[in-house]
Amino acid sequence: MNNIWEVLLQGISVSITAGIILIIKKILMDKLSPRWQYGVWCVLILRILIPVNTISYILQPVPLWLETLKSYVEKNLSSAYTEIYKTISPRIPFPCVTGIPKSITDIIFVVYFAGVVIMLISYIINYIRIRMILKNAEEAGSIMKERTKNVCEKYSLTSCNLLEVTGIDTAFVTGIFSPVLVLPKGKDTDEKIILHELLHLKYHDVLHNMFWGVMKSLNWYNPFMWYVFNIVGNDMESLCDQRVLERLEGEERRMYGGILLEMANEKYARSSVTSSISNGGKNIKSRIESIVRFKKYPKGMAVVSVCIVFVLAFSLIGGYVKVYSLSDYSPHYEQIDKAMAIARINRPFTVAGAIDTYAKAVLNNNAVMFASVRPISEHEDIEKAISENPPHERYFYDPGRELAFINPSEGYRIFNLKRIDEDNYEAVLLFHTNGLYKEGSDEMLTSEDGEVYSYCGVSVKIHIFKEDGWCVKEIGERRTETHFLNLYQPPFDLIDATVDMSADSVYGTVRIRNFIQYEILNTVQNNNTFWNTTYFDKTPKTGATFSSAYQHFYCEYDTNTRTVSDSPKETYGIQIISIDSSDEKVDWPDTPMNSPVSGTSSDGFNWNVDRVREWDEDAHESVKENFGKSLSGSGGNVPFDKITGETEPSGIYKVRIFWDGKPVDEFVVMETDK
Repeated sequence: MNNIWEVLLQGISVSITAGIILIIKKILMDKLSPRWQYGVWCVLILRILIPVNTISYILQPVPLWLETLKSYVEKNLSSAYTEIYKTISPRIPFPCVTGIPKSITDIIFVVYFAGVVIMLISYIINYIRIRMILKNAEEAGSIMKERTKNVCEKYSLTSCNLLEVTGIDTAFVTGIFSPVLVLPKGKDTDEKIILHELLHLKYHDVLHNMFWGVMKSLNWYNPFMWYVFNIVGNDMESLCDQRVLERLEGEERRMYGGILLEMANEKYARSSVTSSISNGGKNIKSRIESIVRFKKYPKGMAVVSVCIVFVLAFSLIGGYVKVYSLSDYSPHYEQIDKAMAIARINRPFTVAGAIDTYAKAVLNNNAVMFASVRPISEHEDIEKAISENPPHERYFYDPGRELAFINPSEGYRIFNLKRIDEDNYEAVLLFHTNGLYKEGSDEMLTSEDGEVYSYCGVSVKIHIFKEDGWCVKEIGERRTETHFLNLYQPPFDLIDATVDMSADSVYGTVRIRNFIQYEILNTVQNNNTFWNTTYFDKTPKTGATFSSAYQHFYCEYDTNTRTVSDSPKETYGIQIISIDSSDEKVDWPDTPMNSPVSGTSSDGFNWNVDRVREWDEDAHESVKENFGKSLSGSGGNVPFDKITGETEPSGIYKVRIFWDGKPVDEFVVMETDK
């Protein structure tokens, strides 16, 4: 943690986690054994030691409120530790001062840091003081040695050095590498107390105490957490009591409770560098209540307890991905600090999430969404541009002339996703527009008869890169198409093929093109009483993954002749199949190829036959262009990685050419044959 805002975010998260654990423990007080009453605090340990992730968080408004407050406060300061446009995101759970403080928030952070250091030093001094006292302590007498030996033999425990000290009221264990059992001199220490302390020794509870002392130091400013750590210590003592009671029988258990009653005095507090059977009067009373309801819990409760801890850890540590609504991205025009806070917090953390957020920034004309996928270094300029917009267009983002008439309800499509390296990708986004501007004019583009082109397509090539989350920038030139069929049929003029290859034969030329189209699940179904409707979800999904990859396959067979008079007389066609290697043998289907026919089979074969036609000089240019050609295509889902989107499009095909229903040639088309 490098500034006070990170301390506050981490502290609030820790407090929320501790509060939820206390509520769960209260509800399940009689259901969870002391082992799990104490064991559940491992979730709190994880929450303290694992820095808060502002993307996945148990109470999502908190980081947004804090990020907004930070922006408001820090704009009037020149802090050395805090960057205004950098998200509050602790990297380590321990504070680190990186320079001389320059603002009030810097000074507060230094005060927090000093408090942590002072508390840790006080623990060290306390430990040294105890060890110095023990240097002058006497070795325990033969009676206590014999009593301790009997306890160890009876309960299969290991002892340690025994010392007697004047002036202490109860026994305790101290030390980690050279542990010592300290007994009050002149007192007849009961075997049950010795058993209690030896169990502390066996389960390394002194080390636990020291660890919780460090955790307490990190949260010294939080009185609620002082209360929580007191509960933690009491749970550890209750667990030790449980272990003692499991080894005692009948009357001995009642006597053990009596020993605790004698110690119900507030002046006996536990030290963080020792174990002690006494930990304060109120806590001992609570422990006696646990002893009263002592029972051996059924084994099945252990499984239940593990499930409870797992669920708590998953929800409190892992959190969940917050999905902001469209209104969140367009707050009141005066709430620019909140808008930019949303942009910083809600940054994409997947490649698909970055693509989705950028595409929806374009579809919604929303500057906050756009800021979410731009580097933090640009946020100051983006905020300035937003503040200069008129109030009614405060968060408007201009996608450019080509996309001025974009149709948001049609959504977008992704093609040509290419992984350059671990932190860089490229892709093409395809949008539908309800028109295009004429070049150099504010008038809409029309056909020769004056009709406005109302179903157009625009492709945008983008670069996806990692910088404070996944970012997107547009690269290359935009392409436009006035006769755009739909977003599911990739037009050749708008995007390049993922695979584009051809091969020549004496019987013509075969060209094969593949397009890989990716989908991010954005279809929402609205269930009404009388009918169901679906619509495109325009809210960004910053953690999105790819839901499908669809391969569009196109094959063009050109007989390379205008008249085909010296070639086929009736028909010409092609059969094609994707193969794994160039020498793979193919069992061609017995499909009749002597009359116009097309189709695909479940095992991957594709075929098409066209009839020979005479050349017509007066035919439309599109007819002339496709004269003597056989066009076929198909598509289907292909295996893909939902995180990276990587696929393996087919790169080798075997084709068989037919003239007048008879096969005349067979060859392989490979990507190297381009």
